[in-house]
Amino acid sequence: MIIFNFNKDKAIELILYFANKKCKIDKLTILKFLFFADIYHLNIYNRPILGGKYVAMKLGPVSSQLRDLIERGSSDFRIQGNTIIPSRSSDNDYFSKSDLEALEYAFNQYSQFSSVELSKISHEHKAWINARKREPHSNNPDIFYEDFFENLTEDKIIFLKENSHLMVI
Repeated sequence: MIIFNFNKDKAIELILYFANKKCKIDKLTILKFLFFADIYHLNIYNRPILGGKYVAMKLGPVSSQLRDLIERGSSDFRIQGNTIIPSRSSDNDYFSKSDLEALEYAFNQYSQFSSVELSKISHEHKAWINARKREPHSNNPDIFYEDFFENLTEDKIIFLKENSHLMVI
């Protein structure tokens, strides 16, 4: 399995990044924006933005650690109903140039959709489909990073399996 370590500090900045960019953003929208940004980033740069584990929930693919972080809350943002309200601007120094490129891509491509529409769109991706097929009786089966890639060669799989846990996210 390809495993990337989760970066909690960067995750807080990602929440703030999107919450400052889109007024009245809800929790599910941020989770979907990350999913679409990770598809983009993995296919071009071979690593996710935050790392961690994805699961195939009923409403689509979700970074489980980012979801938990949002649910716990933070002094950097508050939750009002389903809306995330930032307490400060994001510190974009946490992001690489390629991270910001992927975040902008996700925002520009998907910000016109509601969270319900984003959920439906994410159900069309093979990462979610394969996880649900692999474990049809599980509520939240694991999504494998291998399923994010469009053209994954055997050499790339071997390299990522051996080195992904060492990458700095």
